[in-house]
Amino acid sequence: MTKYKNYDSIRKCVKYYNDNNYCGVIALVVAAGIGYGKSFHRLKKYGRTTGRGTPGYAMRRALKDFNLGASLCEKYGRAFKTLSQVRKNCRRLKGVYFVLSTTHVGCIKDGVYYDWAAKPNTKNQRNVKVFKITPYCSDLHLNSPW
Repeated sequence: MTKYKNYDSIRKCVKYYNDNNYCGVIALVVAAGIGYGKSFHRLKKYGRTTGRGTPGYAMRRALKDFNLGASLCEKYGRAFKTLSQVRKNCRRLKGVYFVLSTTHVGCIKDGVYYDWAAKPNTKNQRNVKVFKITPYCSDLHLNSPW
């Protein structure tokens, strides 16, 4: 069951944490189906500084805590060159995916893109890779972005 209906409903929680650069926190919220506070505190436990973004090692450890792992998606891993292309094509992605660009991460869950980049006319970023989020297994670290 999804805890939040859309990106804006998750973003409302941010004001209580006085946070910036929280794309990783929201990606974990959607992928693990948890609340913003739980995601915020778990990432903080593993080294995320409030307002400074999420380091890859913190995301990897937090995902593992929720029995999740990330691996480059075979079909869509490098299919999109920009976030704009992801926004146009995300409806066909079923399951849970992280969309990574150079300095950003968003999450797609069953065709819904949970991210500010999902809105039309938002700034575009390049160097996009799509990672499938699946139940954790030790083989995943070989193909993980972190």
